[in-house]
Amino acid sequence: MSTITITSDYGTHDYSVAAVKGALYKAIDHLKIVDISHEITPYNIPEAAFILQAALPHFAKGTIHLIGVDGEFKTTQPHVLLFAKGQYFIGADNGIFSLLTEASDRESIIRIEHPKSKHSSFPMLDVFVD
Repeated sequence: MSTITITSDYGTHDYSVAAVKGALYKAIDHLKIVDISHEITPYNIPEAAFILQAALPHFAKGTIHLIGVDGEFKTTQPHVLLFAKGQYFIGADNGIFSLLTEASDRESIIRIEHPKSKHSSFPMLDVFVD
């Protein structure tokens, strides 16, 4: 059974987290979703990295971590998939990956070329899950 974690600054006051989870369950029958936090201060990359870094050692190799903090596509922060320390990270290359991992631990980083990347205001749903 696959495990996917979600870390975001969305809060829990609207449909956002439920929409992401629904799309994941719709795409993958047998799945465990773990909410790391949705109460990150908006756009606070160091806070998100601190909370995620504390949780990472407790997850098995092969876990996928979706990061939705300051996740909108910008030419200076493309959407990427990072493989490091046996785990996968999907998010915007906004500085969080350098706070989570040492350069020597980054085995692979792939830029996500998705048609919705440049125009989505909800990349976790439109790009990271799709």
